[in-house]
Amino acid sequence: MTRPIEGTDDGRRVELQLPAVQQSPLLHVQARGRRRLDEPRGPLPRMSHCLGRGLGHSSEVTKAYALPRNCGARVRLALFPLHSVLFPEATLALQIFEPRYREMIGRCLAHDEPFGVVLILEGEEIGGEAVPRKIGTEAAIIASERSKDGRYDIVAEGRRRFRIVAIDASRPYLRAEVEFLDDALGPDADALADALRQRVEGAVPSLQARGDVLIDETWNLRNPRALSYHVAANLPATNEIRQELLEMPDVASRLRREADLLITVDRVGVNAGAA
Repeated sequence: MTRPIEGTDDGRRVELQLPAVQQSPLLHVQARGRRRLDEPRGPLPRMSHCLGRGLGHSSEVTKAYALPRNCGARVRLALFPLHSVLFPEATLALQIFEPRYREMIGRCLAHDEPFGVVLILEGEEIGGEAVPRKIGTEAAIIASERSKDGRYDIVAEGRRRFRIVAIDASRPYLRAEVEFLDDALGPDADALADALRQRVEGAVPSLQARGDVLIDETWNLRNPRALSYHVAANLPATNEIRQELLEMPDVASRLRREADLLITVDRVGVNAGAA
């Protein structure tokens, strides 16, 4: 069964088809592999909570990742605190049905505004107030559908990293003044990217045996920056490790850390950062 959903990754508004999603007790599920929004999708589980149910989180790199524009510029963003980390050029699908976040997403859609995805430091997603981490990712809504009861199904794409400068709690949902972060390559990024590619290829058999898929058909064509985010978004890891990768000061540092994490995942057979 499919449902119409509007939006494409290049900003055009067309009717797309998105399959119905089955309920699942899983709290977080990653949809592995490269997909376009207008391709058929298999059922993806949802997170079972009242704020926003995750329909999937997968790497959707279809273009070379460029340096963030206006690094250091300050803007105001609505914040969506989640128990999940969004990386630039990865996608996050959510069902929104808590009233304050329906209001937030409705405003973003009406004004063509992005919002910020931030990992929760303290608090819960459902009701109340959550304290977010200081660094998050700007998210642009690239597809949306509204149900008759007012809920939204959206697909958002990660764009630029930001740091929270000041929190504004005057609305039902959090807003913040944020500054966008530079994403410099750092020393030896090309060599580190080549080394990570080799490490990924060596880890693929053990990852596949566990049901984890880290690569797609174009993963090794990515430049160092895009590769670092692709691996970060798909590496079996805890949210603490994901946040650490998001906060890395440059691409080279992220690539180096990912290579180290892959040793743990490959040899020990546990998620990176797990006990």
